[in-house]
Amino acid sequence: MKLSDWRAACALPVQEKDLLIESVCGIDKLHIVSDGASVLLSDQMLEKLAHLQARRLRGEPLQYVLGFAYFLGRRFRVCPGVLIPRPDTEFLVAEAVAWIRRKSKPHSRVLDLCTGSGCVGISIIKELEQDRSAGVELVMSDVSEQALAVAKENCAHLDGRCEKISFIKSDYFASLPSLPFDVIVSNPPYIKTDDLAGLACEVRDHEPRIALDGGADGLMAYRKIAAGILQFLKEDGHLFLEVGFDEAEQVKALFEPKFSQIDIVRDLNGFGRVLHLYNA
Repeated sequence: MKLSDWRAACALPVQEKDLLIESVCGIDKLHIVSDGASVLLSDQMLEKLAHLQARRLRGEPLQYVLGFAYFLGRRFRVCPGVLIPRPDTEFLVAEAVAWIRRKSKPHSRVLDLCTGSGCVGISIIKELEQDRSAGVELVMSDVSEQALAVAKENCAHLDGRCEKISFIKSDYFASLPSLPFDVIVSNPPYIKTDDLAGLACEVRDHEPRIALDGGADGLMAYRKIAAGILQFLKEDGHLFLEVGFDEAEQVKALFEPKFSQIDIVRDLNGFGRVLHLYNA
């Protein structure tokens, strides 16, 4: 079967079918269009394409079907059981990186709490790679063994300096060594339990509930972080939290007894999406 014939028959949107072709056949978008009529697909390719198309048509997220997602322009492995990186979370990385670059310390111990695919912590390392004065020791923590396995894979693929990165299975702070950190970043679950049913089926039916469900009021994870934060953050340390678009003030109130300074950082739409917390 010619590539052009399969492409014409495929029921998926053009962008999605071309991503499947690129993944299976190793042919880029330009040559898919220009050479499709002359490329013959092997039986193995056809079988693989049919399998991936069927998964996508059943509503499985495209990122799971492909096995990767892009975050800050970098490709990260993802699979069912691991939260798919979101563009909103790039804002969290940008805020943490900006502060690390501004500070005077030559070295930072950073904890990526609820690391998932590892996209936040690894992106911090990569963004700072050109800053020779900004050395980072990174600890990545998650309660999910599957998430940690994927984070390790992404680290090995993207970073290559794994001697500076460690991975710890922990339910928030429960199993972490009490060595204080200069920076803690976290994108914890923050969706209200009752709101899960209203999510798009791709999210609701396929992404890990443990990475989405923030409890009855969406604040369960933040309470757990607030309870242990001062034991694990240096006195002059900084905490960066992603929050739901309507949760910034509520989360701020939870942490006010712990921090003298809490900045709500707003996104381009004016929503408070990151809290920057520290003691001045």
